[in-house]
Amino acid sequence: MEQVNRIIEELSGDSKDIAFRRALEETARHHLMSVLNHQDYDTITAWYTPDVTMVTGLDTTLDGEILKGHDEIINHFDNFQYENSILLVPILTISDRGRITVYTETFYQWLAKPEDEAKNARDEQPFVGWPCVSYHDVVKSREVVVFDLNEEMKVRRIEWRQLGVENLGKGSLDAYAKQSEELREMIEGDI
Repeated sequence: MEQVNRIIEELSGDSKDIAFRRALEETARHHLMSVLNHQDYDTITAWYTPDVTMVTGLDTTLDGEILKGHDEIINHFDNFQYENSILLVPILTISDRGRITVYTETFYQWLAKPEDEAKNARDEQPFVGWPCVSYHDVVKSREVVVFDLNEEMKVRRIEWRQLGVENLGKGSLDAYAKQSEELREMIEGDI
C-alpha cells in the first residue's frame, strides 16, 4: 500500500503532466516544423503566451537576441526565411515537468539577399557563429530548443541553443536531411 500512496503522491505532484507528455512532444515537433518548414506562424499566437520571451544565440556567441511577444518572434522567423530555405528535422523530443526539450538537425540553404545578384554573391558569414557560405550552400545546424510552459501548458519562454554548425556545400535540402530523418525514425521506433 505504501508504494501505491507514493505513486499517487508523485502523479499529483511533480509528475502531474505525465498523461500529457506525448501530446506536448507531438505539439512541439509539429510547431517547429510548421514555423520553420512551412512559414505557418498561427501556432505562435495560439500556443505562446502574449508576453512570451525567446532567447537565441546567447549560449554560443553572446551576440544573440532576446525577443518579446508574438510580433517580435514572428518578425525574427520572417527575416530568417527571407535569406534561407529551411528544413527542420526534430530528432528527439522530451517533455517533463513543464518543459519540452527538442534536439533538432536543421538544414538551411543560403539564398543570399534577394537584392544581390545571386551569381555574383561572394562567400560571407551570414550569422554570427556560422561558417562562410556562398549562394545555394547548405548549412547543417544541430540545435536544442527548450520550451518552458506555464500552468496552462502555454509557452512562456523558448531558448534556442546551437550545438554545432557546418557548411555541407551545394546540394539538395531533402538529400542532406535524409540521414537525419532516418535517425529520427530509428529513435521514434525505440520509444
